[in-house]
Amino acid sequence: MDFSSFSRKRRFVLIALAAVNLVVICLLVTTIVIAQRSLFAGRASPRDPSEDHMLADGVTPTPTVTLIPIGTLTPIPTNTRVVPREFYSASLVEEVIEEVCVIRELQPLDEVPFKVLTEGEMTHEMREMYPPGVLVTELDRQWALYRLLGMVPEDAHVTEENVDLLTSGYAGLYVPDLRSIYVVANHTNMSAEEEVIFAHEFTHALQDQYFDLGSYLTEGSSIDADLAARALAEGDATLVMAFYTYENTTQAEWDYLSYRASFAEQPQLGLSEISESVSEIVSFPYEEGAEFVLTLFLKDGWYGVNAAFSDPPMSSEQVLHPEKYIDNRDVPVEVYLPGPPGAHWEPVLEDTLGEFIIWQHLQMFLDDADRAATAAAGWDGDRLAMWRDSSEQELVAWQLLWDSEADAEEFVAAYQSVIAGRYADTTRVDAMWWQVDGSYLALMPEGTRVWLIWAPDRPTGEALLANR
Repeated sequence: MDFSSFSRKRRFVLIALAAVNLVVICLLVTTIVIAQRSLFAGRASPRDPSEDHMLADGVTPTPTVTLIPIGTLTPIPTNTRVVPREFYSASLVEEVIEEVCVIRELQPLDEVPFKVLTEGEMTHEMREMYPPGVLVTELDRQWALYRLLGMVPEDAHVTEENVDLLTSGYAGLYVPDLRSIYVVANHTNMSAEEEVIFAHEFTHALQDQYFDLGSYLTEGSSIDADLAARALAEGDATLVMAFYTYENTTQAEWDYLSYRASFAEQPQLGLSEISESVSEIVSFPYEEGAEFVLTLFLKDGWYGVNAAFSDPPMSSEQVLHPEKYIDNRDVPVEVYLPGPPGAHWEPVLEDTLGEFIIWQHLQMFLDDADRAATAAAGWDGDRLAMWRDSSEQELVAWQLLWDSEADAEEFVAAYQSVIAGRYADTTRVDAMWWQVDGSYLALMPEGTRVWLIWAPDRPTGEALLANR
């Protein structure tokens, strides 16, 4: 996710499968990690353009499937048993790859380097990948949004100690910038869990070779677009996991696989009091993405899934409602916001949240989950911006567009209940303004458009609305 001044050219994409025994909370709603691409000297040269063909004309398989071990690291102190590399079963790795290729109906276009690491070595690799301080700064920017929406505590902040937890517990990952797979092995042979992890990561390697996964996952213009893009990539890999693990996947097994993948393939932080709604956002690319990809698969097989990478879903709305992607494409409306009233307001973030995050925000404070989902449906576009002044006061504008006036009215009614349920100290000043916990909040419908304003005082909020 790209907030404020961070350029998408200055980040690499990390597709990682973490150990399933960690507590999942929100760290990133995407697997896009801010970093310097220059950290990776010797990146693989660009693929031959002739390889970048869509699969309508068929896939040209390579004769063999080859993995190149890319070396080992100098062991660092760890209480994890070191797995002797000479005993790690290359033949079993080949079997997993061959089965994934059969399931996914794609053959590798190139060799896929991989490393087999201990947990301690994986931690060392991860620390090398995360530039000191950069991740903390970016995550705090993201958490400003979650604090605004009431999804994390007001005093929640990311620390270097928290980030250290990101570098431990990974079971495997694929790094598109290096076009390499990293796996943690705790056995002299690949365990069933490690097989599934490798199958998931090798699916990402195939996606990268055919669809340029690194570029694909950094093209999104918002948190909502990023969620939609990742839903296709992760849904694809989760569907392969299902086919690999279970010959006839039951609904319970399907749910477990999505749940395990959402637990696994995110950097984790060991912070408490994180809302269930944030965990749902983290899970979205896996759970909702798997259902979305399954819909494409049942309609057109892997051809339909492959085609989607060149014409991906644009919003979480399209993922949640595949008919709005497949049958009657519902393209989100681009929304513009006014500037703040005065040059002393510094931008903190600006983003489009989309139907799913709006749904989760409403669900935080409504007793009725169905009502939250219904109130978020009918979304047609939104844009939220936050500014901060030198005294740390915050000013927020959020404009939401809806498919119909009825949809807008439904959202307004639901949000009035959110205001009543969220804030301990709430006084309704008039039809549009509330005084909440020492600040002011406006909820103003205009046909199919709804404005939400948070301001330190009413005159500042009114000045912002006057600029619209």
